[in-house]
Amino acid sequence: MQSLPAFPWRRLSRHLSILLVSFSALLLSVPAAAQNDPCEVTDDGTGTVELPPPGCAYLSPDEVHLIIDGLPPGTTIELSPIHRGFFCAQPAGNGPCLVEPGGGLGGQREVFDSIVVFELTGTGELDGFQRIVSLQLQAETHTGPRDPGNPVQAFETDFFRLQGQLSGDPDFAQLIVIGGTAFGLPSPGQTTLTDLGNGDFNVDSFFDIAYQIDFQGAPGGALDGLAGSTQGTTRVTAMGERDPCLEPDNGSGTVELPPPGCDYLSLAEVHRIIDGLPPGTEIELSPRHARFVCETTPCGQPGGSLGGEVELFDSILVLQLEGTGRLDRYFRTLRVPVQVETHTGPREPGAPVQSFPTDMFRIQGELFGDPDFAQLTITGGTGNGLPSPGHTILERLPGGDFRVDSFFDIAYQIDFVGAPGGALEGLSGTTRAQIRMEASPAKDESVEPPIEGTVTLPPLGGQYVSPDELHMILDGLPPGTAIELDPSHNGFLCAPPEPCGTPGGKLGGEIEVFDSTLDLELTGTGSLVALKRNLSIPMMVETHTGPRNPDDPVQAFDTEMFRIQGELTGDPDFAQLTITGGTGNGLPSPGHTTLTEQQDGSFLVDSFFDITYQIDFVGAPGGQLDGLSGSTQGQVRVTACNDPEAPPRPGRIEIVKDAIPDSATDFAFTGDLGDFTLQDNGEQTSANNAEFFNFAAGTYMVTETPTAGWTLVRIECDDPSGNSTVDLGQGKATIELASGEKVTCTFTNAETNSIIFRDGFETGDAAAWSSFQP
Repeated sequence: MQSLPAFPWRRLSRHLSILLVSFSALLLSVPAAAQNDPCEVTDDGTGTVELPPPGCAYLSPDEVHLIIDGLPPGTTIELSPIHRGFFCAQPAGNGPCLVEPGGGLGGQREVFDSIVVFELTGTGELDGFQRIVSLQLQAETHTGPRDPGNPVQAFETDFFRLQGQLSGDPDFAQLIVIGGTAFGLPSPGQTTLTDLGNGDFNVDSFFDIAYQIDFQGAPGGALDGLAGSTQGTTRVTAMGERDPCLEPDNGSGTVELPPPGCDYLSLAEVHRIIDGLPPGTEIELSPRHARFVCETTPCGQPGGSLGGEVELFDSILVLQLEGTGRLDRYFRTLRVPVQVETHTGPREPGAPVQSFPTDMFRIQGELFGDPDFAQLTITGGTGNGLPSPGHTILERLPGGDFRVDSFFDIAYQIDFVGAPGGALEGLSGTTRAQIRMEASPAKDESVEPPIEGTVTLPPLGGQYVSPDELHMILDGLPPGTAIELDPSHNGFLCAPPEPCGTPGGKLGGEIEVFDSTLDLELTGTGSLVALKRNLSIPMMVETHTGPRNPDDPVQAFDTEMFRIQGELTGDPDFAQLTITGGTGNGLPSPGHTTLTEQQDGSFLVDSFFDITYQIDFVGAPGGQLDGLSGSTQGQVRVTACNDPEAPPRPGRIEIVKDAIPDSATDFAFTGDLGDFTLQDNGEQTSANNAEFFNFAAGTYMVTETPTAGWTLVRIECDDPSGNSTVDLGQGKATIELASGEKVTCTFTNAETNSIIFRDGFETGDAAAWSSFQP
């Protein structure tokens, strides 16, 4: 038996990607929204695409515009540009865009408005001067003839006219940018459209834009008394943009901040814990700042250090932890509650482009009682002595929503103390650094709906995946050959009518016994490089969890993969494939789970297992593994996340009997839940309720059989979706169970010769009933 850990190829790839992106950032600083993705545009229905390309931007990956003239010797202002937001959604003659045959190249001319965003950086005597400004431009481009329908369409282009002006800025009394052939500033280019075969075209397009920048410094600003005119040439290239943060107009011509439907994340940087760790070791914390809950309505109130508004809110800082050096196999996901204060500058509601400075004034969060961190504190923001400036641009789109291009350069401090018995035991330290966080579409991280203040485990509707490691088959294969198995553990199924979890287990909480599916994406290496397969293996699973308190908004407890086993037979490549894991099989597999309740009642499920596994296989005759067999052990960390292909979550139904007065009489029920009886003797010696678990969304009817000497006086159903109905005359409840929902129906009976009344008349408890004999 060969026992080797899986080599983290994907983690290595991720490190290389981060290294390359970080190196690129050293070469060029472009505005927050820029991203060097290919520009891909959908066929417009005529075998070609619209130009300028919707959804793409033109930026300069290797050059900057410059202001030189009028500045002191050795001083410049660099303007890193991104040109986007082409207002070209209107037909010709109806709006700011016009596309028609003609132009200087014999193809067509495109007349449109757009936005150019400049990130300004001073040098020499203006070292330290940094600004972001945005200008609305009027533009006209000309393109040469092309052949719609051809898989490759190459033609000349020309930036014929480009002009825009900024006035009233605190640093620029006037800033005018012009460019293009029409102004005697030749700006030729080239575009190649390549059919990708999926209905999209790759747009490889550039312009060598000759430009002129005229500026006059504003009194009292950084450029007071300066003025000049500079000409130059810059190549701009079409590139794709990541999905934008979009927010609807809040009714006043602008949007709420922080943007409710977005998160802030870092595209190319990570927080780091360095101080207090062994040499050559650090913990990278990839951050996502999410779930903004404001202290006031609206969130922003007038004031703040920038003269606009102050936003006070709570949020969650989601941190993906990955260790290096001596902590190379350390992976965690933490969710740290934080309190935040941001300041924003004045803006002009109603304006199509609203550009203003922002400041992360204060951010603070703390985590206690974690198995690895006895204490973890994150502090940042200008108000804490850690300057964290930023900028926001709101750009109105044709549909009425605003694109929110927003970032903060957050200076932060991380203090930690390792927990006894955890991976960081005996370690502690303080690290300071800075990171850029940018607005991005929100990520849905809710794995479970609320069920009485906690969630079912395993998280129904979720899956466990391994984002950084792979299962491996090594033993029994030729030298230099391996089979990588990328796992997704999903399809959790508990047998009704019982819930998955029942009290017990070695951790003192509960035991969860369930069936599931292990989906494996197989990739061969070495002599098996041609092997690529997808397998689904039915698994039998037992997990143990520690105690939790359903009333707590944050519930943290140990978990253990006690037993997992599955087998595949009769496959064309595997005569037998057996996967075994878990502590109960002699393969220790500890884990941890933290449940964090959100404002909407859903839970964030931070859960992982470090599973030790064994894979035994025998190759099938005639298959790619013919004549091979072996047994490999390894370890892999699996982490809970949403399963986008999961079936609707099962729901739960509870039927409650309320007898007035209390009685040991049996009340019988029939219907879609089967036949059962309930009593309400008031002494808990018999069940006055029945619970039915793991039912699919749908309609379920329950009818109470008439009982001699008793009258059914009320049926009430507590249904979160509000769709269930009752028929008192028929003694029937029709339960409309939605995905993941719990519906409780209470049947109330009174003795036939009793007079019943609500206790609310005497006690104030409107839900209670009493009776007396006349």
